[in-house]
Amino acid sequence: MRLIAVTCQNARTVTPHAGRCRRFFLFGDGGGPMVGTVELLPEEVLHAGPLGPEHPLAPIKVLISAGMGQDLYQRLSARGIQVYLTQESSPEMAVRLYLAGVPSLPCNDHSGCGDDHEAAEEAAPIPESAGHCQCGHGGGSGHQHQHGRQHRH
Repeated sequence: MRLIAVTCQNARTVTPHAGRCRRFFLFGDGGGPMVGTVELLPEEVLHAGPLGPEHPLAPIKVLISAGMGQDLYQRLSARGIQVYLTQESSPEMAVRLYLAGVPSLPCNDHSGCGDDHEAAEEAAPIPESAGHCQCGHGGGSGHQHQHGRQHRH
């Protein structure tokens, strides 16, 4: 069974900032109910370092999130972990969409969050297909997010 982790920092919805997330819901690849949760210590967040064999998320094969930086995306991919980015807020529905083969959103440098992140993430190359944020407002000029921060495309 492939283990699927979903970023759920608020314990309700799929959340962005996968690298800083401490709470993950776990699902099997059969599309059934949640099989567990993982709560990371501050020093275990994915942004803090490598995902070694002793890490609580080491067994996962898929990570579903509302957003992550390019650096984390590349590190997870290098470890054989498939990344699936979605705008779906329901963790259960996000897993169903992944299992149904609905395409992932492209990875974006900050996934539309508007935050300033570490220089390593900012320096990572962004594929041309990632020319928009994950907020669903398309490629217009500046716009506001729910958290009140603005960014430009």
